[in-house]
Amino acid sequence: MADAQGRTGSNNGGPAGPTELEDKIVRGASDFASSASKTLKHVGVDTDVMVDAAKGQATELQKLLIDEIAARPFRALGIAAAVGFVVGVWNAR
Repeated sequence: MADAQGRTGSNNGGPAGPTELEDKIVRGASDFASSASKTLKHVGVDTDVMVDAAKGQATELQKLLIDEIAARPFRALGIAAAVGFVVGVWNAR
């Protein structure tokens, strides 16, 4: 049977179609995250505090980057151009 994008899944026991494989990967990742969270909480690590700390650090990094770009726009442009060039050369190989 075809899904909304016209892809077909395997119903005859053959190899899994793209949609079935995506579903399995998502379910597996979700199960792993849930298991890891339960294990960490069992040993006394509060994952909610870790998430809040990570969000706080990401916000600080974002503010730092904005301030640095505002203070030195040409340096930021040069770095971005250099990174783009290196990625382009690397991708072309």
